[in-house]
Amino acid sequence: MENLSICYDSLPQIITEVFNSCYVHEESSSGKTIKVEGLNGDVYFDKEILETYRETIISCISLIPTEFFSGYGWTFANIGLTRKDYKVWTDKICIKEELFLLAMGLNLMKYSFPRKDWNDLYEKLPYVKVCF
Repeated sequence: MENLSICYDSLPQIITEVFNSCYVHEESSSGKTIKVEGLNGDVYFDKEILETYRETIISCISLIPTEFFSGYGWTFANIGLTRKDYKVWTDKICIKEELFLLAMGLNLMKYSFPRKDWNDLYEKLPYVKVCF
């Protein structure tokens, strides 16, 4: 991946490049993959490659609003907002989910409530939180 400065303008490109670098099509019997439960299905990442991007993912997460860092976190819908003034840096659900999946694969984020409770939440989307 090209050496990019991590800022809101570069986040979508960085997230997609990292996701594509780590993504594998199916689970490996060798134990080199990790399964992550996405919004609409499971995805698999190469554990070793994903781990090489840990600091990059932490840097990306550090730009999302502080509400994700305490209590029950915040609705998944708001991952695409800036930290200081809540402006939209992305409205693309696929970019938001790629960031969340990468973070979950590294145990940096998690769902706050079980899937069975999502229908009771804002926009029927999960609440997610940062775990570091």
